[in-house]
Amino acid sequence: MKNDLELYDLNAECWWNENAKIYALNHLNQPRFSFFDRYVNQWQGLKVLDVGCGGGFSCEFMARRGAIVSGIDQSQKCIKKAQEHANDNYFAIDYTYGFAENLPYESRSFDAVICVDVLEHVADVNKVIAEIHRVLKFGGVFFSIQLTKILNLNLL
Repeated sequence: MKNDLELYDLNAECWWNENAKIYALNHLNQPRFSFFDRYVNQWQGLKVLDVGCGGGFSCEFMARRGAIVSGIDQSQKCIKKAQEHANDNYFAIDYTYGFAENLPYESRSFDAVICVDVLEHVADVNKVIAEIHRVLKFGGVFFSIQLTKILNLNLL
């Protein structure tokens, strides 16, 4: 399934609107991080990257836990909205417009990488995984949950 960038661009302005359909994604953070917490005891001070961060739900969730957060997304409109929301809420999150297939970060620079509901949309999943591996520190943790893939498996 190819990423429909237009869908995210069209919804960027209402990303943080609690009445918008896209806001439902924000409610997935608690159960996701309950699972992630099994592998990371303390987020405080960890340098974390969110690949495909959208409007910043997971980034802000991690920032509240004391992580040093960077987020990247190919929707410039979502990045703009995420940065505005982070600024309004005093979060120092480093948001970058870019592509998962070519991450603009130094090798071995992150303790953890989060990539949720993204891999099913990328053009070259092997390239994305290779890039995540490149930017992840030795001993770092990569978290990926692809809800679409899970649903497809349950339908078989």
